[in-house]
Amino acid sequence: MANLIDELLHVSVLVLLVMSLVELVELRWSKTVQEKIVNNRGAQKVLGSFLGILPGCGGTFAADAMYMAGLLGFGGITATMLATAGDEAFVIWTGITGEGHLTPMVAVLLLISQFVVGVIGGFIATFIARKFKMSFAAKCEIEHHDHEHSHWLGWKHFLTDHMWNHILRGHFPRIIGWLAFSLIIVELFSGQLELINAAPDSKWIALGMAAAVGLIPISGPHLLFITMFAAGHVPFSVMLTSCLVQNGHGLLPLIGFSLDDTLKIKSINLFVGLLAGLILMVIGY
Repeated sequence: MANLIDELLHVSVLVLLVMSLVELVELRWSKTVQEKIVNNRGAQKVLGSFLGILPGCGGTFAADAMYMAGLLGFGGITATMLATAGDEAFVIWTGITGEGHLTPMVAVLLLISQFVVGVIGGFIATFIARKFKMSFAAKCEIEHHDHEHSHWLGWKHFLTDHMWNHILRGHFPRIIGWLAFSLIIVELFSGQLELINAAPDSKWIALGMAAAVGLIPISGPHLLFITMFAAGHVPFSVMLTSCLVQNGHGLLPLIGFSLDDTLKIKSINLFVGLLAGLILMVIGY
């Protein structure tokens, strides 16, 4: 229980800081943000994928905040969630000096693959959304006030109206509630993950397992497939699928914003991650 509380506090504080930073940047440089990001769908996919490949969850939380504020579209946030490997990225980059198949070249290849698939997946998500006329939750656009731009936005106004009323009172209670609920559910069923500790006999079964475990909205269980690849038990395609489908803690804030949007993002993750893994496995990787 202590570990659960620590993890909840850690994620909550990080989400709060990132949401506040995104709001501050949008208020201060709104014209640039609108021109370079909001009105540029291609740039959104590249930016989203870049935020995703950053180790840890800081980049994904920034993308979450941008999506909730309407600065990043469905394709952009999907690109982020495809590209991210969550906290597992730290393990990949700290483990490349050890013995086994996880060499520096393989780690770089994995990073490039995540970024490229993230961008491509972002465009696929946009196409699917338009093709099936998907609807998404209304974005909570950041309000601008005439006196904000004096004395660097007026810090008192920012802290009271934006950080306290908008973020802490408006969004945070529901986000924290869903964070706690998700972490508790994962904790309760974590014992069931022991069933996958044995290496599967078939690489195809391993690929399906990697995609299935990737649905778990938290960092940790996905390490299995990184260690299995490093030991030579599964091919590169399995590790890549695991990294593409899973999102670390990245989706947890979005669950509190819109469960429907979250399920749509995760569905594209699963589809693209499995497709990429299948293609690589068929050609021998």
